[in-house]
Formats: sequence, C-alpha cells, structure tokens
Amino acid sequence: MDWAYSPQYGKDVRTELLKNASGQIAYCLVYGLKSPNGEDLPEAGKTDDVSYRVLMNGYPQKTPENLGVSDWKEAHYATQLALWNALGQISVDELQFKNAAVQKAAKNIIHAANQSQDTQDVWMNVIPTDKQEAQLNGEYFETTTYNVQTNAKKGTFQVQMNNAPQGTRIVTEQGEVKETFQLGEKFRIQVPKSSKSSELSLKVVSNLTNVHAIVYKGTSTIQDATVLLERSTEQVSTDLQVFWKANGALKVMKVDENQKPLPGAVFEIANSNQQVMGTITADKNGIAEMGNLELGTYTVKEVKAPVGYVLDATPKPFEVKTGEIAVVEMKNVQIKGNIEIKKISDTGKILPGVEFTVFTPEGKVVTKVTTDQEGIAKVNSLPFGKYYFQETKGLEGYLLNQTKYPFEVKE
Repeated sequence: MDWAYSPQYGKDVRTELLKNASGQIAYCLVYGLKSPNGEDLPEAGKTDDVSYRVLMNGYPQKTPENLGVSDWKEAHYATQLALWNALGQISVDELQFKNAAVQKAAKNIIHAANQSQDTQDVWMNVIPTDKQEAQLNGEYFETTTYNVQTNAKKGTFQVQMNNAPQGTRIVTEQGEVKETFQLGEKFRIQVPKSSKSSELSLKVVSNLTNVHAIVYKGTSTIQDATVLLERSTEQVSTDLQVFWKANGALKVMKVDENQKPLPGAVFEIANSNQQVMGTITADKNGIAEMGNLELGTYTVKEVKAPVGYVLDATPKPFEVKTGEIAVVEMKNVQIKGNIEIKKISDTGKILPGVEFTVFTPEGKVVTKVTTDQEGIAKVNSLPFGKYYFQETKGLEGYLLNQTKYPFEVKE
C-alpha cells in the first residue's frame, strides 16, 4: 500500500482492516492509538451524523469502482482518511500522497459527506396531515390514500384507530384488508356507509430499521471503532383526524286520487326525537324535497293541504339511508260539497219538474237537475270551486227565471 505521508505527524499515515465479530468492516475513530486486536469492546451508542455521512459515502457502501480506485484496500484506506479528516484529526489537504487515485477518492468522499443531509436518526411522517373527509364510495366512506414517509431502510407499520365504527377497515391502495403494512405501501380507511356521521382518529405505529454508525468503546490505549449496523426503532405518528357525513334525502310526491300531481302542499319533517327539521313545499310537479338529512328514521306530516283538498295530517314514517333518496307518496282527497235548490212560485206553490243547470264561472255546463215532487233539486259531490246555477227549463204557464245564482264549494 502506498501510504500517504503526514508532515503534521512526521510519518506515513497507516491503517489496518478491522472487523467486528460478525465480519463487518469497522473504522478507527482515534488516530494514534492502537487498533483493537481481538478485544471485546462494548457498544456505546452511535457517532455523529458527520462520521455517519462519511461511512455512507465510503467503502463498502461504495465499491472500489464507485470510488475510482483499483481495489478494496485503496477504497478502505481512502475511507479511513476521510473519516479522520471529518473528526479533525488529520487534514487530507496536508497529506503527501503517493497514490493520486486514493487522494482523489478521499476528497470525493469528504465532498459527498459535506453535501449530504442524511441522518441516522430515523424520522417518519404520515401524509396528508390535515383533517380528511371520507367520501361515499360504494358500501363505504373512503379516505384518500395515506403515505408513510421515512428515511428508514426498511420496516413495517400498523394503523391504530380510535372511535372507529364497527366494521371500519384499513385497506391497501388496491383495496386489500391488512393489519401490517410494509414501507412503501399506502393505505386508506373505509367506514361502513351504515355508520352515522361522526369522526375518528388514527395513528401509525411503525417498526423502522435504519443503518447507524455504531461506536465500540475502546480504552486509554485502544482506540474507539465504528461500524455501520442496522438498528430498529419504534416510531409513532401524531393523531390524524377523519370525518364523514352520512346523509340522505327525502322526496315527497303529492297526488290526488287519480295520481294527478298537486302543488302547494306544505310538509313538516321531524326526526325520531320529534324535533322538527324543517318544512318543504310541493312544486308545480307535486314534488317536495329535503336534502342533507342524517341517516335515521323520520316522519313527514302535511301541515297545509293544496287548495281545494282535504288536509291529511297523519304522520308517515320513512328511513333515510346514506346516499339514497327516500320516496314517500302522499294523497289528498278533493273537497266536495252538495247544493239543494228549492223551486216555488211567487205565491209559495211548490213547482216540480223545473230544470236547473249548474255552470262553472266560465259558463261550462257541469250538470243538470230537475225538481222533484217537493220542488227540490239536489246536486251532490261538487268539487271545490265556484259555480252558478240557472233555470234552463220552466213549467207551462210560468215565465223562465234566467237569473244566475252564484255559489261556492269551499272548506
């Protein structure tokens, strides 16, 4: 090996290949002390990130080819020099190199470490972090996908939920139900659509593995050593919030006995606690609607009938289901009335056989009736509205009375 000469120390800077009990390459942390030679050194935490970044950009994380040297020995030497430089024990710039490739490799490792922001401290973020509204998708309210971001090399995670309705699921991006996820997998929360509007919280609990620059503590004569080893830690995310709105709607169809749509009816909607949720009015098509109703049971009651129809104040129950429209048909019976006409002469004589015609205000014939032996003519079941009647066929010996007699059938 062509060792580099140090004017500071007045000698060549030499190093040895160190390995731990598992055969992994270790590096010296204190220049000038003896290297470990079979001693069982205790583990003493980890180095700082400066040393960690040197090791991550040196051998064996990078191959000799990556480092631009001819073999592992030169790669190992360049890495050790870069580490001592980072620790302030040797200045690579002041060394006198006999091997230009090793010199260049050491400087490249130092430069890469200085440019790096990598840390051996494991971090984890779960995104999105803002409160999510789960949207109805088929049989479930479903969140957007959550992604676990971390600098860990590998690991697994589970999702813990609080206040989740029965049947709530944690699924992969493809919809597979899982309990334990691998890093890189995304997940969603699915809440059964039969659940009432509410919210839940979730957190991610992970077991993450990353490479650490572990320190083996030496003595006053034997230097400390460091080696890159995998270590696992548990990380727990902050609580994330999910909410959903389990809403449906009501559609009332107002018709008469012949299924003719009736506008103008007013309905009152009440929940299962008899709390009035509001009123709705039938439009020109006889339809009244109310949206954004929480899932549950309700009643609809007519509080104002269409003009000319009998009020039906019987409450009718209906059930609101998530994402569905409850349809209730309500019928009204038209208001009807009777009229009795009595025909007598100017002397008070009863006159049978006289014909009367009932007209609409526009002059359209509704019906014709004739007085009986009592001088009475009856018209039954006249629909709500305004009319007039007129004598249209009299008796011989009597003048025809052409007076129009208006009347009204009303409530």
